[in-house]
Amino acid sequence: MSPKLNRNMPTFSQIWDYERITPASAAGETLKSIQGAIGEYFERRHFFNEIVTGGQKTLYEMMPPSAAKAFTEAFFQISSLTRDEIITHKFKTVRAFNLFSLEQQEIPAVIIALDNITAADDLKFYPDRDTCGCSFHGSLNDAIEGSLCEFMERQSLLFTGYREKPILKYPVK
Repeated sequence: MSPKLNRNMPTFSQIWDYERITPASAAGETLKSIQGAIGEYFERRHFFNEIVTGGQKTLYEMMPPSAAKAFTEAFFQISSLTRDEIITHKFKTVRAFNLFSLEQQEIPAVIIALDNITAADDLKFYPDRDTCGCSFHGSLNDAIEGSLCEFMERQSLLFTGYREKPILKYPVK
């Protein structure tokens, strides 16, 4: 655990892996904080170092047409490629749970792999990656619940970021 940096900053629990350089931390120094830091560590380690890809498929080969269309539009918005390039590209795949149907399906590995090696040929479609909507847990139900919370957190941050003023105002002391 790190000491207080100054009187106005909270203490935090920090986990560090010197072999894989995967830092993680959580605010506070309670057991819950330490558990949170350990969870963050495993999540980052997994998404940076442990993604194992399957075969290579187009979006329409790996998922239902409605989902493939949504992925195509999302990739079109964030890359400089044409829709045809996106539709015909064969992405490296991984299996994931769909948060809406709770069924497993294949998705492009570039969506969740944070390293630049696992899906190197796919980086041009999704260059800025994070683990929004992803969770690591020993229990499948807890992992799905954590993923849903991560997804809702991202949507809340986006909603707040696009507004001109915050939804709630907190007095600064």
